[in-house]
Amino acid sequence: IPLMGYSTIIHIFSVLVLICLLLNFNKFLKIKYFYVLVFFLIQVVVSAIVGFYFSDYSFNYEVLSQSIILFYYLLIYSCLGFYLNYYKLVGSKIWLFFLYLFLLTVICLYFKTGDFSFYFELMNPNVVTINYQEVSSIFLFVWFFYYVGVNDGAERFKSILIAFLILLSSGARSEFFGFIITLLYVVLLSNLRLNLSKIKSIIILLVIVTALVVCFGDFLINIFENSRHFSVIKLDDDSSWQEREVLKQKNLQNIYQNPIFGNYASHFEIGRGSYIHNILSSWQQFGLSGFILYALLILIPFITLSIYKVKHDTKEIDGFLFISTYCLTLIFVTKSVYWVYLGFSIGSFLYFCYKYKKGILR
Repeated sequence: IPLMGYSTIIHIFSVLVLICLLLNFNKFLKIKYFYVLVFFLIQVVVSAIVGFYFSDYSFNYEVLSQSIILFYYLLIYSCLGFYLNYYKLVGSKIWLFFLYLFLLTVICLYFKTGDFSFYFELMNPNVVTINYQEVSSIFLFVWFFYYVGVNDGAERFKSILIAFLILLSSGARSEFFGFIITLLYVVLLSNLRLNLSKIKSIIILLVIVTALVVCFGDFLINIFENSRHFSVIKLDDDSSWQEREVLKQKNLQNIYQNPIFGNYASHFEIGRGSYIHNILSSWQQFGLSGFILYALLILIPFITLSIYKVKHDTKEIDGFLFISTYCLTLIFVTKSVYWVYLGFSIGSFLYFCYKYKKGILR
């Protein structure tokens, strides 16, 4: 579908999710956090309408389509994040099957090309439709849909190891390092209250990790040094990072000029994807109120789940904590307001409120 950013099959599938929302709308109305999402989506609609008729980009359908995608797919992914948990589809072996399939593909490509990289040009250059960041997002969220529904430690470790390898092969730095940082945070909160069982698990984990490092350390170092991930230690020389810094400084001027209402679609002065690649993009596009609402969508799940994890020390919310922390990390550093995968964090937290927080956030 022209100007809509996704393949037609995804648009068709999204209608099914929307039908589920309409049939079960009353469940969301009982959750206070849902209204933060509603108010933010209203902000997007108002900004899009006003911008379409009265901005420097009036009647520009490319500008309008970017806001439509944000509105529609943030809502769709939020519903999907809720319903995958509600209908117990998370933790299914089908997600693990796809993880094995991704890993097998990476290994086969490595033996075929000698390059530990996964991108579709290697498979069929004539049908490439998604880039390495989108490939990484597919890897990450397939893993997440398995991880969030599994409490067994061995199964979790196995899935994490697979996710580490396939994300390493994708070349998407923010997705890979966001994954590592988030896991460390979840592990940290999980071990604030040490007991004999946890100490034994930590020792076993350290032994396994040490053995893997000893056996495959040189191989991993070689892969890392020859991948895009290695450039994080020399960002001053990285053209992509420098370009984003230039874009950020240019776009910040639009916030300074109108800090209350922002400057909707002003990034189009440079190009469609030339927005600030962090949370400040919401301020530029939708003003101070849009920025505050967007920040609340990110921070409320992270803070609530972190406190709940510390108080209750339960494995059952580790998946919810992971996705909220992951989205916070990426959006604060490298992703813009148009990164609609935040919806999975929103939807997962809506389900957490529905199941665990009766009487507090409902």
